[in-house]
Amino acid sequence: MDKTVSKNNLEKIGLYVLLVIGIILLIFTLVTFLNENNSKLNIQKGHSDLISIKEIATLSISEFVYNGIAQSLKRNGDIDYNVLYKSTVKVSVNADNIRYEVDDINHIITFFFPEFTIEKPIIDVGSISIIPNKGNLYMDEIISLCREDALDEAKRSEKLISSAKENIRSIIEAWYIPVLQGYSLEYKFGSE
Repeated sequence: MDKTVSKNNLEKIGLYVLLVIGIILLIFTLVTFLNENNSKLNIQKGHSDLISIKEIATLSISEFVYNGIAQSLKRNGDIDYNVLYKSTVKVSVNADNIRYEVDDINHIITFFFPEFTIEKPIIDVGSISIIPNKGNLYMDEIISLCREDALDEAKRSEKLISSAKENIRSIIEAWYIPVLQGYSLEYKFGSE
């Protein structure tokens, strides 16, 4: 039952974060459309100037919850001990580098997103279990070992970045499709 409640809480938090991103992007697009020229060929380029990087440097758009086992190795390569742990890794995007282009002739709005950033893993210290039990270990070394393991797993996960892309697409489409009828949305991510 704790897993269900925790998962529901994480889903609610994720939904609120996505909702905030959508509202910010909606306000930004509406202000741009209200200020646009009435010229025949109007392709606009913009940056997320409405998002103050002093207030919000990065927007968290996806989470990876990982229950892992990190292994500490001896100098000769043998396993010294194992650490069981729970962690959360977030994917974020630099809000100041989000931009868009509006092509009124073809009715296309293209959003450009910078490379996603995999944030430093958050380790649930209460979940840490060491096998075999050792008393001479320092907690900061154990947490560092767990963070390194969780980050490696997150980087290897194809679902983490694809989930982040889908989340940001869903937010934009939910907010803009009803307002921008007749326009299609395109997305460009990082180095695409």
